[in-house]
Amino acid sequence: MALALNTMDTTENRSLQSIGNDSASSKPYPSAPQLQLQLATVLQTTLDIETLLQLFYEEIADNLNITGLIYVNRNERIEIELGLKAQVNCSYRLSTPENRLGELKFFLNKPPQESLLKLLEISIASLLYPMKNALTYREVLQTAHTDQLTGAGNRAALDNTLKRQINLSKRHEQPLSILAIDIDWFKNINDTYGHVAGDEVLQCLVKTIAQPSRSTDQTFRYGGEEFVVLLHNTSPVGAAVIAERVRLAIEEQTVIVDGEAIKITISVGTATLNTGDTAKSFFNRADRALYTAKRSGRNQVSCSEQDVKTTETV
Repeated sequence: MALALNTMDTTENRSLQSIGNDSASSKPYPSAPQLQLQLATVLQTTLDIETLLQLFYEEIADNLNITGLIYVNRNERIEIELGLKAQVNCSYRLSTPENRLGELKFFLNKPPQESLLKLLEISIASLLYPMKNALTYREVLQTAHTDQLTGAGNRAALDNTLKRQINLSKRHEQPLSILAIDIDWFKNINDTYGHVAGDEVLQCLVKTIAQPSRSTDQTFRYGGEEFVVLLHNTSPVGAAVIAERVRLAIEEQTVIVDGEAIKITISVGTATLNTGDTAKSFFNRADRALYTAKRSGRNQVSCSEQDVKTTETV
């Protein structure tokens, strides 16, 4: 476990070696055994990585005056942000002898003292093996929830992920958007070039979607030639921009099958989560926008009617 301490507050230099809490009025830090017991009790209650980090954050925010944290695991394409950013941050690379588990960044209002740094390291040590178990569980679920042809998430994965991301979006008051994507004239491709060619077109589509997307965006095969992309922390304007980038990237692709060059285009519908949305109503708004795009001539992006005014004013 490696530690890098970064401070963004350049207005003052404060000693990190002082003893005790930041002020006499601060809540006393728990003892190391007490903190370990609290974390062990809480962290063994879930295998879901987002719930695990939420529980971990709640404990350290209350006990160690942490304002926020960010967890990043680039190998697993995970980025989770909780709480608020602040003037000072401490970054830790997480690993066990067998695995690299990603990176945690903590945010604080003032430079930490040595006593706090030690408690942070004790907290992270308590998190490591629950984190490893959660990542293993996630890998097992992903295998069961992966479309075997394209490598995208399957319908079951979409249903589970969409509900969870809606809850997180509402809890943290962050925007969540969705793209509904359909390959134009896909039946004609199958009829003309055969189903093997159709399979290669589907695989090419998923690979191409990933190019203009961010590491935190998630792609799912909804059924047949229809796909869904979840866009975390993305406004209606941002969703429209990403959708157009994806559309252009697909339009520029050529799929070569047995010497035949196949050009494909897509139609895209976008929607951004509203306060009263359920998973069904949220998806249905994107799906209606998709069919608006198809009725309007295909190979274009259409935004949900509720989001149009927002995109037009930017």
